[in-house]
Formats: sequence, structure tokens, C-alpha cells
Amino acid sequence: MSTGRATTLGEGAAQGQSTHAKLRIFSSETAGPLTYFVSRHGGSEEVSPTTRNADGTLQNPLILRLAHPVDLSSDDRAVLMAITADMREVPRRTDIIHEGDRPDCVRVVMEGIACRYKLLRDGSRQITAFLVPGDLCNPHITRLQEMDHGIASVSPCMIAEIPPSTIRKLAARHPRVMDGLVWASLADESVMREWIVGLGRRMADRNMAHLICELYARLEAVELVEDQSFHMPITQNELSDA
Repeated sequence: MSTGRATTLGEGAAQGQSTHAKLRIFSSETAGPLTYFVSRHGGSEEVSPTTRNADGTLQNPLILRLAHPVDLSSDDRAVLMAITADMREVPRRTDIIHEGDRPDCVRVVMEGIACRYKLLRDGSRQITAFLVPGDLCNPHITRLQEMDHGIASVSPCMIAEIPPSTIRKLAARHPRVMDGLVWASLADESVMREWIVGLGRRMADRNMAHLICELYARLEAVELVEDQSFHMPITQNELSDA
């Protein structure tokens, strides 16, 4: 998706009438502006992005993401449902994985928003990526000795934990699932390169527009965009760290 050309602050947020600021992003690839809601205060009323069926049950965002590039079979979908069935809740602004940890499982964001980050010696933080439903926090667990960065929840999250032994079984028995995971990893690397370009070369307003268009495309892939709009519980302070 191409970079949006402008951003404007919504009236309600500008007048202090809402806990969410509304940004409108004009993209050359859409007929109208995209709408993006940014949490201003991070209160309990913030919305966590959730992929749900019409009856209110939670859809599986990992299946939605991997099915985007790969034709998953019914068996593939069943095993993905099974291995992500057990989830734990993580409160907002809580570490999911610390830098230096030796994770014993692969963690998947099933609901909510998380981020990758690095802390500097002076205590400042640089967010290096936002994680949306369907994203794997640490896909290379079998190859890394320890985490070289931290992962924290931005909003309340539901996290599934998959043992390394299950990942190895997937590789042997479900090649299409592994193809999807490889594609997801390549997509993450592409996003990371865009972040590097943005931090190094884009003006702040263009970089913000590009980030929002990126999030729009990623959330649309897991059916979290409706009427060209999406809710994101990311505060202005968190955006400034990104």
C-alpha cells in the first residue's frame, strides 16, 4: 500500500472530548480516507483489536494470516486451532518476553496489540515493531540462544504458547503451514526494512502516514478493518517511541 499523503486530527480529540484521537489518512489506493483511532490516555475503555465471528466467538487470526498466502487444508486449519486453543491473558503495558530471556515456547498474539522494543542505557525506549493478531512474537526460538529485545503488550492481549516440539511436528507433517510461517517471516522482514527507511529518510508526517497504512493492510489481512476504519489502542507516547 502506498504512503498516505496527509493526516488531520479529528475534531472530538482536538477539543478534548474523547479519549481517542482520530487521524484520517488519504491513500492513493483507496477511494476515501482511512480512519485510525489513537488512544490518548490509554484508559480502560480502550478497544483491543479482536477477530470475532458473527456469534461473538473468537476467530483464529493465525489461520487468517497464514491462509492469506497459502492454501491451507482442513487438517492444517484443525491443527492450528488445536495448538492455539490454550491462551493466557496479558494486561496492557506488561512484558511478554524480556530481553535476555530464553523462551521455552513460541508465543502468538491472538488478540490485542503488542510491540517489540529495545531499552537504552538512559532508560529511553525504541519500539521496533508493532505486533497484531496472528503475529508470532518469537518464531526463531529453536535458533536463538536468548532474546535480543523485549516484547510487551500495548493493549490487553491474549497470547497462545506453542512448544518447540509442536513446531518441529508441524514442519514434518504440515508443510503448507510451514510455508505460511516462512512467508509471514519474510513479510515481517519487509516491514522492518520499511521502518528503517522511515526512520532514516522519511519526514515525520510521511513516516506516520506510512505506519498507519502498514497497520491498515496488516489488520485487513486478519479481518480487523471495517468500512475503511480500524481501532488501535496505541497512545501518542507509544507512537513517538516507534
